Amino acid sequence: MADEPANTVNYPPPVDQLLSLEPISGFGKNWLDYRQFGLAEEHVPDLIRMSVDPALHLSDGDSLEVWGPVHAWRALAQLGAVSAARPLLGLLDDQDGDDWIHEDLPRVFVMIGSAILPELIEFLHDAKRYSWGRVTVISALKDMALAETDQREEVVAALSQALSKWRENEKEVNAFLIGYLADLNAVKMAPLMEEAFLGAQVDISVFGDWEDIQIRLGLLTGRKTPRPDYNPEWRHATAALLHKAEAAQAAKEALKAKKAHEKTKREAANKARKTAKAARKQNRRRK
Repeated sequence: MADEPANTVNYPPPVDQLLSLEPISGFGKNWLDYRQFGLAEEHVPDLIRMSVDPALHLSDGDSLEVWGPVHAWRALAQLGAVSAARPLLGLLDDQDGDDWIHEDLPRVFVMIGSAILPELIEFLHDAKRYSWGRVTVISALKDMALAETDQREEVVAALSQALSKWRENEKEVNAFLIGYLADLNAVKMAPLMEEAFLGAQVDISVFGDWEDIQIRLGLLTGRKTPRPDYNPEWRHATAALLHKAEAAQAAKEALKAKKAHEKTKREAANKARKTAKAARKQNRRRK
């Protein structure tokens, strides 16, 4: 399916122009002013359709059409299209979705504005959602609270409620909840954060351990204990790969040495046969 051309005939002008724009280089960069293409509120339904179009998402990676969804959701953001929230949130459940979805959508949601706050909070509290999709929403909520300070209290309450389920949450979800609550200076949530750390249910490779978070909250001025191994699983995996590589190299060197030894033996045997043959020939001449 990835090699099939996207069906672009279903997109009327001016929306169809987004399928022939140049590729975007770098996450979060090169946002165009999509109004220059004549896009307006009446084009929102087609822009939503393009944003979630599976044929476009699975287009050839070297095609221009594959960038259509990115341009479309950025246009929706600039148009403040509240109706786009639920369809775009649906993209976050795709565990095979590309990084552009998770990198771009927080900014898109913030630009659409706090009118979609209920949809974001509903997604956050749904434990059946893909964990990294929930992390993307957590990021969007934090950025929204920073952009619209009057929404901070509601966002902190939502993030705190999600963290209260730390026993059921994935470790990375808890880590982002804690880190972004700290960014919002939610000092009152410190006891709840500590609970999650004491329960060993926080991925410390994201924002660090409990001491790091206390420093982030302003509760500590510096560490009291040596820094921990923030990513032991990665270190162990790396060590295992290194050991495997070293073992493979050792086996390769051993095979090489074995072949060299066998070659030396063959050469020595050939030389001995030639010497013996020459000696027999010399003896016949003497007779």
